[in-house]
Amino acid sequence: MKNIAVSIVNRTNYSKIKPVLLELKKSDNVKINIVVSSSLLLDRYANAYKDIEKDFVISKKINCLLSSDSLDSMV
Repeated sequence: MKNIAVSIVNRTNYSKIKPVLLELKKSDNVKINIVVSSSLLLDRYANAYKDIEKDFVISKKINCLLSSDSLDSMV
C-alpha cells in the first residue's frame, strides 16, 4: 500500500486537487493522508475544512496563522 500526504491550505487549493483525490480514493492500494492548515481553519472563512471532511478524513490540522496585526504576526 502506498501512503500519500496532501497538504491543503485554502479552498482553491482543494477544488483543484479534489478530482485527483477522488480518483485515488477508489484505489485499494493508496492511503490518502490529508493535512489542512492556514485559512481553512479560520472561523472568518467559515471553517472551510468542514467541506473537505465531507469527502475525506483529515489526518492532521496545523494552525500556523496568527490572526492579528501585531509585529509577531507580521514576522
